[in-house]
Amino acid sequence: MITAYITHPHCMRHLMGPTHPESPKRLEAIRARLALTGILTHTMQSDAPPVTRETLALAHSPQY
Repeated sequence: MITAYITHPHCMRHLMGPTHPESPKRLEAIRARLALTGILTHTMQSDAPPVTRETLALAHSPQY
C-alpha cells in the first residue's frame, strides 16, 4: 500500500490567527518531520487538484 501526501502551495496562505492550530508553521513542521524520518520519500506526493462546486457541495453547504 502506498501512502499519499497531498497538499497545495495555497495551503501556506491559510492564516487563521496566532492561536489557531491550523497554520502554515504546522504544515511546515509536519513536512519537516516526515522528511527527517525518511517517511516522505516513501509517499506518493502531489498537489491537490482544484475542486468543483459539485464536489465541494458533498462536504459543505452552498452558503459556506
